[in-house]
Amino acid sequence: MNFEIVSMTQENAQIIADQWKYEGIYSFYDLSADPEDYQEFVNPDLRGERYFEVYGDGRLVGFFVVEPGEDREIELGFGLKPELCGKGLGKDFLSAIESYVMNHYDCKTMVLWVAAFNKRAIRLYQKCGYIQTAEEERQTNGDTYRFLCMKKNPVSLQSHF
Repeated sequence: MNFEIVSMTQENAQIIADQWKYEGIYSFYDLSADPEDYQEFVNPDLRGERYFEVYGDGRLVGFFVVEPGEDREIELGFGLKPELCGKGLGKDFLSAIESYVMNHYDCKTMVLWVAAFNKRAIRLYQKCGYIQTAEEERQTNGDTYRFLCMKKNPVSLQSHF
């Protein structure tokens, strides 16, 4: 699949936030599951210039957000369209996001936080060269969940591209 990345539009932010619904335990990732996340996603002032749409072969297939941090770390958050999850697109999707970030940001390390129950995502991130560096309890979606911090170091970033 050929990927194209553009800045998030208001129309697609609203579609993703209101219409993308994940099944089973993955409904945790529905934007409507957390009012604060939902507001950041649909409000252009809160969203800023940090959110992007990902197109695959001309169709909207996902989104991502970049959070620049200290020491040239970039924290990533992203989502693949619900009906495309579990279809083997994750590695190429993540690789396209990583390439974009490396070409547009001064990035030394990429950081992902993933819910500990999301074994499917954790396996993908490990296959893509991320290693777990920390874990913590976080309040979200009306409860407390354990999250894992996974990082990709500069050596693996360079060898990946």
